[in-house]
Amino acid sequence: MLFRKRLKPTAMLVAGLASLALANVVHWFLVRHTHLPEDTVDFTSGLLMGIAIATLLLAIVRQKAGSRDP
Repeated sequence: MLFRKRLKPTAMLVAGLASLALANVVHWFLVRHTHLPEDTVDFTSGLLMGIAIATLLLAIVRQKAGSRDP
């Protein structure tokens, strides 16, 4: 509840885009510079991508809901 009232949709959109970029950088780093198993790398990058996509979708829904209110 507090999270919804504090962040504006544009701030959530920026956070979602930043987390999407972070997920891509983390995936690149884990593939190139570590010797972790492929499953661990896929899980980590998939989790970060999921968080990024969820944040972006939530920001879009909140923007549309805010535009309907007078």
